[in-house]
Amino acid sequence: MIISQGFSLSHQVMTYGLQRFFYEQGLSYEEGRGVERDLEEAARCFLEAAGKGHIQAQYKIGYMHKYKYYFIKPLTSPSSFKLLKVCIMRMVMVW
Repeated sequence: MIISQGFSLSHQVMTYGLQRFFYEQGLSYEEGRGVERDLEEAARCFLEAAGKGHIQAQYKIGYMHKYKYYFIKPLTSPSSFKLLKVCIMRMVMVW
C-alpha cells in the first residue's frame, strides 16, 4: 500500500516536472532566450506541455491558434482535436 502511494506521488512529481520543462522550453523558443526564435518549435513544446495538463501551455496554444501565431501541421487524431478544443476554451476563459 505505502509503496504504491509512493510510486503514485513520484509519478505526479515527474509529470509536473515534464509539464514545466516543456512549457519553459516553449517560452525559450517563443522569446528567443538562449536559442534562435522559432515559433513552430515553441508550439511543439507548448503542445507537449498542454497534453500533460499544463494550464498556461493550454492557454498559449489557444492564443497561438486563434491569432495564427505559428505554422501548425494539420491535426489528424481525435485526441489532438480534443486537446486543441481544451486549449481554445482555456484561452477564452481567461479573456
